[in-house]
Amino acid sequence: MRRREVFTIGQLTTESVGKRTYSVEEVRELLGISRRKAYELCNSGCFRVIRVGRTIRVSKSSFDYWLDQCDHIGG
Repeated sequence: MRRREVFTIGQLTTESVGKRTYSVEEVRELLGISRRKAYELCNSGCFRVIRVGRTIRVSKSSFDYWLDQCDHIGG
């Protein structure tokens, strides 16, 4: 059974079913950028990341919010 969660950041509400993080590889694929650029972006502080040992996981809600804001400001 999947758990349904709703995350609210400011006035934006994002619904997520199941998965709460992206891998760096998934960020790379979503944005169509190189592996190096994906790691640079994840280390830039633009959105929340979680480090587990040497693994980086990107908060899905904060990444999606950041991406939506880029669409609104043209960047």
